Amino acid sequence: MARPASPSLTDHLAQQLADLGSTQRLVVALSGGADSAALLAALVPLRERFGLRALHVDHGLAGSPLLRLAAESAARHFGIELAVVPVTLSDVQALGLEAARSEEHTSELQS
Repeated sequence: MARPASPSLTDHLAQQLADLGSTQRLVVALSGGADSAALLAALVPLRERFGLRALHVDHGLAGSPLLRLAAESAARHFGIELAVVPVTLSDVQALGLEAARSEEHTSELQS
């Protein structure tokens, strides 16, 4: 499991996000891989400032159950709320991959 990031990386991220208003929430796309887990770890110290949450898109493809478990584990480890959005092949075919990821579940992130 990833450890919280060094203060210098967290400070850099805080500077980059400084223009976000106090009412804005920050949502990390958490794939279940090492890169997104590392980003989550770096943002954990900023959780209160930005209302940090995580989102995992479950494509239902081979390997998806393991990635979902890894995303859930990382979010639980850092105490971050995780929304899991299942996307089916029919969603992807009808809307396109990017639209299927966001259209149906936009309200989950706004609540």
